[in-house]
Amino acid sequence: MSHYTRLADDFDRVWQFSPDYEDWMVEKIASGLSLQPNQTWVDFGAGTGRFTARLHALAPKLQTYCAEPDAAMCQQAAKRDGLRVIRADDQRFVTLMLQYDALLLKEVIHHLSDRQAFWQGIQHQLNADGRLLVVTRPQRSALALFEAAHDVFYRHQPSLTLLVAELEAAGFAVSVSEHTHSFTLSKVDWFAMLRSRFMSDLAAFSDDDIEAGIAELSQYYVGDAIDMADTLLFLQCQKK
Repeated sequence: MSHYTRLADDFDRVWQFSPDYEDWMVEKIASGLSLQPNQTWVDFGAGTGRFTARLHALAPKLQTYCAEPDAAMCQQAAKRDGLRVIRADDQRFVTLMLQYDALLLKEVIHHLSDRQAFWQGIQHQLNADGRLLVVTRPQRSALALFEAAHDVFYRHQPSLTLLVAELEAAGFAVSVSEHTHSFTLSKVDWFAMLRSRFMSDLAAFSDDDIEAGIAELSQYYVGDAIDMADTLLFLQCQKK
């Protein structure tokens, strides 16, 4: 069973930093993606379609595709109104006879098996003047992860310099902005998220590893709550 299959039924609750996190994220994505009425767009790696559905509601008569490789996640997304669900990983997705105006990749860059092939494939699928929005994190995350988790995250996360170079080589004009969402979570809630392995980078850690990591964080952070700043990079990519 895959990491995301295990999380599918409870994913939306697990991935919730603060009461205003979803609204904040939707506003930033909507601004970067600039969806217009009657356009066709794709949310690739959309999970349960939680953010896809929110964005779908922003413009009249949008044609919205929710592309996701995990079957259990697709089943959850299919329950949402207005979404056309496609089960596909990055290799299969770029072989589809699909045309669209915009593509969103939100926090899934580390799951692409061949980024260069993916960039080239979506170049062919995107309509003229099509655009891509990549939402990702710097290699050094400010989230309160234990040291071993920070190391895994760093190894899995491509650098901003590398991503921009790849996208420009694939024929995109790229602009980058950085946005930070600050929030406070109780240790009880944050440690529960770690135990649920809410990030895929935590999937390889055993229960004992997670508990050792939580013990490490308990010593570092005093009090009952943890203040965090989640910094995200938004790469707006225009097809040339």
